Amino acid sequence: MSTTLRAEFGSSPDGVGDWICSISNQSEWGDYEMDCWTDIEWQGRPVLPFYGPMSECPAAVLDLEFDTDFGAPSRPVYVAWTTEYVITPTEYDGSTCVTWIHRNPNPSAIEASA
Repeated sequence: MSTTLRAEFGSSPDGVGDWICSISNQSEWGDYEMDCWTDIEWQGRPVLPFYGPMSECPAAVLDLEFDTDFGAPSRPVYVAWTTEYVITPTEYDGSTCVTWIHRNPNPSAIEASA
């Protein structure tokens, strides 16, 4: 199965917005299968690692497809901060997916999401 960073960021309960993103060119498995990420350039210079608003992140990074199946993933490590959530990739039993965590957990926020 494949996806993109734009799709993973958009899966947050906040939806797609102009969030702050920190995207690394290192995978959680070191540099395993990261050639497609380390070679991305924008305006003549490498774009990863990236830190800043999602609107300033080149589409070449946000729309590059990567595998989320079992085994070492060929994806970057990232953290995105939305209005309400922190979004990160997660691995469970060899498969990777996206996880959203409330930025400021409080009892009413936890009850509302249940």
